[in-house]
Amino acid sequence: MKWRMEPQAASRLAVGLAAAAVAAIPWSTSIAYILIACWAIVFLPNSNPPAWRETMKHPAAFLPVVLVAFAVGASEIARWA
Repeated sequence: MKWRMEPQAASRLAVGLAAAAVAAIPWSTSIAYILIACWAIVFLPNSNPPAWRETMKHPAAFLPVVLVAFAVGASEIARWA
């Protein structure tokens, strides 16, 4: 069973949840994590994987992926050091 929203409604909701998560970070990381989880629940079922694959073929798309991978790797190294 697939659950999908109307594309426009899903886009507006995902943008609103992302903005709320960013705004909540200074006050409460717990609320930010909850909002990020809600964003993932809305975004992932409504995303378009072929469009993501097409986007990742462009060189400019690699930089954000590399930066996120570097941040995750650095936090793991710092945690074990």
